[in-house]
Amino acid sequence: MRYDESSSPTMIVEGKATVTTAPDQAVITIGIVSEAKQVIDAQQQNSSVSNQIIQALNKSGIPSNDIKTKQYSIRPVYQYTEGKSILTGYEVRHLLEVQVNQLQQIGTILTITTENGANIIEDITFKTSTPHAAYRKALQLATLDAVGKAKELAKTLHVQLNQTPMKLVERSAHIQSRPMEKMVLSASTESVPIEPGELTFSAAVEATFTYTTF
Repeated sequence: MRYDESSSPTMIVEGKATVTTAPDQAVITIGIVSEAKQVIDAQQQNSSVSNQIIQALNKSGIPSNDIKTKQYSIRPVYQYTEGKSILTGYEVRHLLEVQVNQLQQIGTILTITTENGANIIEDITFKTSTPHAAYRKALQLATLDAVGKAKELAKTLHVQLNQTPMKLVERSAHIQSRPMEKMVLSASTESVPIEPGELTFSAAVEATFTYTTF
């Protein structure tokens, strides 16, 4: 609590709150890594696999606007022998982000991408389609927390609190998701348990209240 030197005495308190909600969406980042002696061959191989995966996802009900390129890179591959680096080929890495609006589709998507040539999952990030509603709820509870603290302080100090804050400032917002670790895709990927967990929304406010002494 802080006191302002003004005509009306004030107290400033901070309110905090956290809200958890179950995710209903996910973003899967799938990687296609190709390697060949010639860069053009690595590019063509990667492009062929990428197009095959996209077409398969389209057929399974994932629209093209829910699939986008996150990263595309080409790098030389060297083999080090007797202190010398020898160029042995090129690696092409293409990362695709797939928006999943029905979590029960995740296993199917992993199977489809595996069968069509994807060889790595960069991550799976869970999210909610209503983030603003969840955060507003946290913000509301943070404000109530500030009011409750002010009431307790007023009671302790034996003063009359004006419960409507003269000033209310939003201090921070935080959303915590639970991304999965990178994994190599294989035939057994479908059996990997995918647990969405919960999303956490946190809010903090600073509220200034006036009060009068008895």
